[in-house]
Amino acid sequence: MQYTIKDIARLAGVSRGTVDRIIHKRGPVSPATYEKVMGVLNEINYVPNIVGRALKKNKNYRIAVFIPDHTIVKYWEEVVTGIKKGAEEFQYFGISVEETYYSSSNTKVFEEQAKAILDSSPEAVLIAPILLEESISFIKECLKREIRVVYINTQLPSIDTAYYVGTQRKVSGRVAANLFDCFIDDGNILILNLKGEIENPIHMERKEIGFREYFEEKSRSIKSIESISIEKESTNLDQIVNNFVLSDDSKKGIFVSGSHVHRVAKIVRENNLNVFLVGFDLIPQNIEFLEQGTIQFLIHEKRKNQGYLGIKYLAEFFLYGKEVKPHSYLPVDVVNRENYKLYLSMP
Repeated sequence: MQYTIKDIARLAGVSRGTVDRIIHKRGPVSPATYEKVMGVLNEINYVPNIVGRALKKNKNYRIAVFIPDHTIVKYWEEVVTGIKKGAEEFQYFGISVEETYYSSSNTKVFEEQAKAILDSSPEAVLIAPILLEESISFIKECLKREIRVVYINTQLPSIDTAYYVGTQRKVSGRVAANLFDCFIDDGNILILNLKGEIENPIHMERKEIGFREYFEEKSRSIKSIESISIEKESTNLDQIVNNFVLSDDSKKGIFVSGSHVHRVAKIVRENNLNVFLVGFDLIPQNIEFLEQGTIQFLIHEKRKNQGYLGIKYLAEFFLYGKEVKPHSYLPVDVVNRENYKLYLSMP
């Protein structure tokens, strides 16, 4: 049923003007009246007519998107897909989305692009802060200018008035640990942090903390958990993987804390190694080894949702004043070769 302001006023026992003031935040009302009207709104699951409100306002809102270049790093393609979905959904309500792509290897260009965005005075910014120091400086300047900020992918410390949409990396690490707990009994585990353009050291650190916390709390009989951090292009990777797997006859597991698990899978396949292998992200290189059974599980962090929800939350704030949660944590999924195609076909 579509409830009108007249219906809500009747149910709450107040005037239509009072309901209008509360819904549109147009003036003061007593706390008791506010609670009474909000109780009715919650009971009927009232949703404002955003189309009508947008047309009445006749106002445009610009959201500046500032993320790594998806044509260079394919990891970001899903994020861009989600952003475009959100932009398309709200384009007729006065929401325009302007995309700027940066290279995480060029801080000077990033700063020039950031200045251009600030000079254009958007109403909001959606950013993936891969360049931490530069991104934090940019976000603080946005907030100083009263530009609303939603950031994705990397949760930042000490920015209370910006809003985060993404996963909790410690939880991702704990999910991975649970998989190893089920399949590796009294064996050895190697955590490989392969540093590169996608992986942020903070991400890997938090995943490893969550992974280790899980086993500490469970007091499980894993013989050892070793951790190595190297560049993803390192020529030592082959030797590290082989030495670990072939060191003794115990069961072995390798947890790659990012999306470059395919590099380890290639070594495992070429050397016919017996190891339980888990990593992150449904990118084509990883899917190939998941299909073959070289990678047992991939943890899916739903990057498309991060982009889409970032736009959606900002649009809903501008259109009908719906406040954005300080932290919108997204769940992670465990994907194997039996179910991965379902995720690839999701809209």
